[in-house]
Amino acid sequence: MRKFVGALVLMLAVSIGAFGDESYERYVNIGFGYTVKYPTSVFRIDKQLDDQSGITLLSNNDTADMRVKAEKNADNTTLKYEYENLQSPDDRFKVIYEGQQWFEISGVRNGEVYYIKKMLKNGVYYTLEIEYPEAKKEIYAPVVNEISKSFTVTGKPAE
Repeated sequence: MRKFVGALVLMLAVSIGAFGDESYERYVNIGFGYTVKYPTSVFRIDKQLDDQSGITLLSNNDTADMRVKAEKNADNTTLKYEYENLQSPDDRFKVIYEGQQWFEISGVRNGEVYYIKKMLKNGVYYTLEIEYPEAKKEIYAPVVNEISKSFTVTGKPAE
């Protein structure tokens, strides 16, 4: 029985390692208080933004890009205004999720799939944007879903 339990624990550990967070890297922005995980097998960091508010990433085959950033809401705009400002009559379709302090938009514009998640907390907008060719949707859509779930505000930004 002990051998069976030991083998079961070992199989579980191997499967978690193979499909768990091992291939994901966490970007933490302490200055603005947010974090996001991205798969290193798909994306690489291209550059840190000059104001240290975030990063841009490119896919390893240069067909997709990802941006994550924070910016103070200096103009005191509302989430509704931000959401409406992203609308375009060129969008073929959109999937919209709205929460009290966040929204998500996904659609196709000019053959490119775009995904935007925007959150407002403590007077700061936290934004995740990902774009990729529509033809690569089966490759990137599951990755975008995992990245989106990992994008969280961890605390109050530093003053």
